[in-house]
Formats: sequence, C-alpha cells, structure tokens
Amino acid sequence: MRGAVRVATGATAVVAVVVGLGAANARAASPATAAAPVAGSENLLDCNGFSPAYPPAVPAMKMRCTDPVTVYGGHSYKFYDNGHYIGHDEPSVKFISNAPGSGNTMTYFQQLSTDPAANLTRTTSPTGTTVSDYAELSPAPWFGLPVCDPGSFPNGACTPVSDSNAPQSTTNAGSAFLELQFYPPGYGPWPDNVSMDQTHWTVALNIDSLECAGTDASGCGAPNPNCVEPVNFALLTHNGVPTGAPSPQNANGSSFAIDTDTLLMNPGDVTKVAFTDVPNAGSPSTGGLRVEVDDITTGLSGFIVASAANGFMNTNNGTCAGTAFSFHAMYSTASQINQVDWAALEGGVLMQDEIGHFEPCTSITSNDAVTISSQNFSDPAVKEVCNGPFEAENGASGTGEGPCNGTTQPTAQACPGSTTEGTTVTACPSGLNFSPLNLCENADGFCIPSGTRTVILNGNMTSWTQAVTACENNQFQNGDLDYDGSSYIADWPDGSANHPTSFRYLGPFDAAGNPYPSVQWETHGPGSENNCVNGPNSACKVPPDGAAFYPFWSMTSTQGLSGITTAQNNPCVWNFGNDIAGVTTDDFNKLAQYGSQSSHFFGTLISAVTDQRRVSEPDTRRRDRSLDGRPGRSVGSRACDHGRGDGDCCRVPSPEEGRRDSTLTESSASEAAHEAPLAEAVRYLRSARRILVFTGAGISTESGIPDFRGPQGVWRTRDPNRYTIQNYIADPEVRRERWRDRLDAAVDSARPNAAHVGVARLQLGGRAPVIVTQNIDGLHQAAGAVDVIELHGTTLEVTCLECARRLPASVVLDRVREGDDDPHCELCGGPCRCGRRARHGRSETL
Repeated sequence: MRGAVRVATGATAVVAVVVGLGAANARAASPATAAAPVAGSENLLDCNGFSPAYPPAVPAMKMRCTDPVTVYGGHSYKFYDNGHYIGHDEPSVKFISNAPGSGNTMTYFQQLSTDPAANLTRTTSPTGTTVSDYAELSPAPWFGLPVCDPGSFPNGACTPVSDSNAPQSTTNAGSAFLELQFYPPGYGPWPDNVSMDQTHWTVALNIDSLECAGTDASGCGAPNPNCVEPVNFALLTHNGVPTGAPSPQNANGSSFAIDTDTLLMNPGDVTKVAFTDVPNAGSPSTGGLRVEVDDITTGLSGFIVASAANGFMNTNNGTCAGTAFSFHAMYSTASQINQVDWAALEGGVLMQDEIGHFEPCTSITSNDAVTISSQNFSDPAVKEVCNGPFEAENGASGTGEGPCNGTTQPTAQACPGSTTEGTTVTACPSGLNFSPLNLCENADGFCIPSGTRTVILNGNMTSWTQAVTACENNQFQNGDLDYDGSSYIADWPDGSANHPTSFRYLGPFDAAGNPYPSVQWETHGPGSENNCVNGPNSACKVPPDGAAFYPFWSMTSTQGLSGITTAQNNPCVWNFGNDIAGVTTDDFNKLAQYGSQSSHFFGTLISAVTDQRRVSEPDTRRRDRSLDGRPGRSVGSRACDHGRGDGDCCRVPSPEEGRRDSTLTESSASEAAHEAPLAEAVRYLRSARRILVFTGAGISTESGIPDFRGPQGVWRTRDPNRYTIQNYIADPEVRRERWRDRLDAAVDSARPNAAHVGVARLQLGGRAPVIVTQNIDGLHQAAGAVDVIELHGTTLEVTCLECARRLPASVVLDRVREGDDDPHCELCGGPCRCGRRARHGRSETL
C-alpha cells in the first residue's frame, strides 16, 4: 500500500489525493474510421445476441447489457429483441444533486469483495446456508451514467455536459447508457461465463445504445432487428489504450483479452473510481468521458477515454454502420430527471449489482459446445440443463429446463420443461416458450462443469478451474426467470464465514468533495416477472414469486475502507446484500427501500427522493420520514448521529456552507407591493416540511391546452352535458366527435411550461412527495415529476370500456387516421375511449 488517501467533505475540500497513477504519457491508438459490418461476422452490434445478421462475439454478453423499455406515447412497456424478452435484475442506488458538474464528474471509493475459504457445500441444499462466492451472486457490480449519442434513440442532437438535454421526452436528445462493470474471479472464461481471470477482478467500460427509427422520444418505432442494442466495450488498461477494437462493428478477440497492460485487482483491494469528462479541445476525436480506477492497495491504475481516437463508434440505426465518435457525459447536474429515458432504470448517477445469473447443479446434461470463430474460441464442455436440489424447489422434479433445439433462435415448443415464476412450478404453455405473452425460463445454459477443463481461448489451449458445477441462465433468456438460483436465497454477504464479504462503497463525491444530497433506491427486477403486467392488478414486486430472498442496500458507521481516511469521524459506508450483525447501522426497512411502481416503467420499483441527511438519522429523528411512513429503525450496534459535528454520518453541507435551495426564492423588500402575497406564500412554502400540490387546467394553458371555463374554454363552444359517459356509450356519433377532437388535440404537441418544471423540482427536491392533478395531459410527468395522482386519468392511454384493456393512445389514433372513426377493442369488441374512467357522482365525464 502506498499510503492513505484522504477524503474531505467540507465545502472547500478536494476529494482524494490520487496515488499510484498509471503511465502519464500513454500512447494514443489509431483513430477509427467509418465501418460497415459484414453480414455473418461476429461482433457487438446486438448486445443481446439475437441479431439475425450478426452472431454475438460474446454469447454470454446478454447478461451484461442495459435493460431497455419499449416507449410508446410517453409510456414504457417490456422490451423484445427479435421476439425475445430483454430484462435484467439490477437493484440500484441513484444519487441526486443539482450542483453543476455532478452529472459528469464524480468519485467513488470501494472495497472489492473477498470470497470465503470454506470447503464447498453449494449444491447440498438451497436454503441460504450454502457456501457462496461473489460470482455466484452477481456477474457484474457496476457504476452507471448517461452519455450523449445522437445515433441512439431518440436520435436527436445532444449537447455534452448540459442539462438542456432534459427531459428527453421533450428534447429528443439521443442518449446511451454507460456502465463501468467489475467482473469477479474464478468462473470463466468470459465469452460463455462470468470471469475474465481465474484469481483477479477486472473492470471494463460498456456503453450501450438503442437503434430505433425516428426522432421522437414518445415512440421508439421498430428497432433495427440487426443491431438493436450495440455496445462499445473496452477493458481498463495501465496505458489507457484498449486491448482491441472497442466498437460494436469491429470488436474481436483482442477486445476481450487480458494482456500485460490490463488492470488486475485482488479480492479485498480498495479502489478509487473517478469519472471526468475530457473536452475535445478543438478535435472531435481526442476528448471523451474518462474513467479511471486506482487500486489504492497495490498502487496500480487503469483508465480509458471513450474517444474516437481510441476506436469508439456510434451506430447508424438504418445500416448498422459505425462512425468514429467520442462519447461525453450527457448532463451537467445529477438532477432527478436527468436520465436515459429508454432504459428501464430511472438511471442517472448510480451504483448497482446485476443479479439472477447463477444456479448450482449436481449434474449438467445436453451437450452444447460454444465456438466463436472470430476469437478462435472453443469450450466443448458446455451443456444446457441443470439437475439438482436447486431445480427441486417449489415442487419441481429436480430436472432443469431445456434443452432447446437451436442456438440463438430456438423455435416454439423447442425447449421442454420451460417454466415461469411461481410459488409452485408453472409450465410455459405449449408452443409459447418464446412468445411475448410468457416470460419463460427456457433452458439453464450456459452450464459449466466443476473442476479443471481445457478451452481454446484466442487460439491457445488454456486450463480453467471452476469450483461449482453451475448454469448461468443466459443462453436462451436473460437470467433466472423462475427465481430458484443463488441470487434468490440468503447466500449474500451477512458477516458469515461461508459467504463473501460485501462490496463496501464510500461516495460518490462531486468535484468539490461534497456527497450527493439525495438518493433513491430502485430495481427493475419486477419487469422480468411473468406476473408483472401493466395494470391495477399487477404483481410487480420483490421478492418475486419463487424467490426465498432478495438482497438490499444498507449503511454502517462501524466500518471503514482500508487506506481511506475522511474529514469526518464514522463515515457512512454502503453495503449490499443482507444485514451484517454488529455492523449494519440501517437497512432502510430492507425490501421496503425499493418503494413502489415507477411512473416511468411499471416493471421498475423506486423510492421517493430521500435526503441523505435523513438516511442515517436515529429513530427519534426519522419519524414520518421512512419510505413506508413508519418510524425508521436501526440495526446493529450503532446509529449514525446526524447534527453533532464530527459525529455526522453522510453529512450534507448546510445552506451556510454553500448548499442552496434553488427551488424557491424569496422576493426582496424592494419588490412591488402586488408581489407581497407571493413573497408571503414563498415563506410559507420554505418553512413547510411537506407540501401537497393540487393542480387544475389553468396550469397547462401556457402550454397551449385550453381550460374548460375560461375565456377560451372548451365549454364556451361545447355543451358538457352532451359528453357524459352514458352518451358516449350509447351514441356512435358522440364517439366519432370525440375521436376527431382527439386527433386535433393540442396535448400531443404540448410541452411542459415553467410551472410544471417548478412543481417537478419541488417534488424531486423532497418538498412535495405527491402531486395531485385534475389534468389528463401528462405534462407533470414530462417535466420530471415521478409520483402523480391523475384524478381524471390520462389522455395518453386508451381504455376498452368492456374488458378494461389499456393501450397507448398513439396505437389507436393510428387506426383513426386510417379511417376507423369509431375504434373498438380488438379483443372483446367493446367501445374504446381515451383516458381512464373517472367517476363524478352518478355520471362520468370524458
């Protein structure tokens, strides 16, 4: 160890003095040129591996991809790539700050997990008492960040490091999702497994894009089936030069190969992770987002700049061709609305653990060797089906799912034994294994035997030793969709010698050394549940049916990170997994931390925005502040003591130290007398702990949407009594009038005004937890509000009045434009109407 790194969190402090830097005079790579992919070539043009034109260069890559959503009419739905459901399970913490630069410059500290030394007992009983390695629980803990990509959905111009890109639903700024992923040791090799090295952790930069036609964030259109989700990939190296071409079009075996310049880290090492954005400085190729990992324990470092000069490319959504491109951070701040709108997570600045990709087996059957010609790779021992006690859970037989007849494109009925989630085993309907109607675990592959085996990697015969016979559940679907594997039992870090140590996280800190003021917990794991559907009876939840456990985030002030000292005593350290006896200070009510369904995507659970000053307060200070409305509780031997000088835990600078509330500003004494009532209202709002916002039609008039009773109101020219729900059902002409009105409605072109934005900021700052509106225009959500009660529903959706089926309004409006002037439900034949039903006394309005 080269000496301690000091972290200061005062207003004038600078985060971290870096030790053990890599080569300062790193040689530059040759600039990339435009690249057109060759049909049949293996590459990274579809991270999920289902492209009919380009086979995957890394068949196991799909478990490391970003989880997209299908966007229609401003609403999000489950995503399918060439008929295959795409979903992941990624519990996350999102960090929020309005400080300039917080969206592009940040520093984390972390201690890598260490695996237990105990003898293996992993296949004896899936009860949570087995011995587990971290690779069994998570193939990739990672840090995330939005980056600009005008070649990615929604394909509009994107100004680097600028909040002018938000919200994407109005700016159409093209975006990509950056993940800095850490890969655990011991379970490889990487093309069809989890690890890149037998004994070391490795780290790589992944940038995932989404290729959809059009430039409107309200509708993705048809994704290009040949290059749905291209990914740029580069290992971090000592000299900053990628080991091989990082672009989706040109990636090859060298891109994923470890060499002498690759950063290798030991289990238990403490690392510093830094994100900075390097300006192009007159050249479009030399700058880009820079990520650096400094191993404080060993003094070694690795970094990469996502630049055109290093071979990074964005992708043409029509031809799949690549053009040299430098990826920059998308936003200036880490405001709550600064997201990648096509991703399932409400992601911004976040840390995360990918889970749900490991199932121990007593035996594996059905040979399915993996061969990758472009990498000269062969792994003949791979199989498809897992057998053993984990497959005997929930009443199953002990024989796993599969095998499938086919490789990346199995046909219906080709995977015997396919199952969905459930407290008891539920078979997938015959012929629907790969139907969007059912999220089925089709087969267990890729399955790898324990012991030492020989593989051919980059043309060289290599021995790999694996501790446990296991399957990754990622050959024919994205993960463990019946939830009976290692991620869903209590094998997570809990202080036991039989389980790995937790990843410990400190930060993030912005460029001024300040922690981020607010957080949200979220997971989009429910989106992968077969029982999770869009509607009022949805079963989107954690743990999913079939799971015995679900991991959660916690904090402690009893731990530290070796080699790190801070300007405050007892700094709070994040852990992930389970409670740790004598260590955990607060577990935030465990699974309750994930909150409720997100308005962004029904398959995502997310908490309210929470001030970090409240995160670690003792019970007496957390009344009415916990996520479920109950007083918070502490676990373990100590509670953080907020508000008492050096004893503060996760302390946020006070307003006197430079942190200002930018949401509300008081009028000065010199303001005109007519502004005095406004100033008084502002004072009341500033002193209020919670604010209830209730809005009506008037808030949207400046956005071009007329109100009902004003000078230009709708009821000045229309008789409201004509448009009751009873008349709508009984009179086809009323329905035709309303559909003609809906085609011409101003709501489709309306954009949020300053009032909508101000209300959203009140909520995102934690002042207004809930917004109640009579409006049906969706402009509060478009401005970034995340918890809105719509008393009269929304005109962005269509409901069948018979079977209550709901569809995006854009889908039905297309039918109206094509001549169907009175659209009825295609399932039951009932009449459709825009919006949800809203009762008023004995009648309903439309």
